[in-house]
Amino acid sequence: MPPLAIMNHTGRSSGRSYKTPVLAFPTETGFMFALTYGRCVDWARNLVASGGGSLKYKGEETQLCGVRLGKYADMRGMFPLWIRLSLWFISLEDCLLAETC
Repeated sequence: MPPLAIMNHTGRSSGRSYKTPVLAFPTETGFMFALTYGRCVDWARNLVASGGGSLKYKGEETQLCGVRLGKYADMRGMFPLWIRLSLWFISLEDCLLAETC
């Protein structure tokens, strides 16, 4: 059920495959993710290190590339209004943007 999705990523050191539940918000070129636990979460670090992964969203698997970290203040307009209000309340600082390949 959107915005819930499953992120498939590969461990930076172990090379193991992982599946992590995330909240994914579609953009014109890919997906945006609010890093509510900060930019040091393993799944985000794994995506940045490998340059991508895949996302299961609405039952479809999508390849992600062009992964980059950013500040919420610079990217907040990409989130739906109802999410922006929630993210403002928790003082979100970081986001991750990934393009579809």
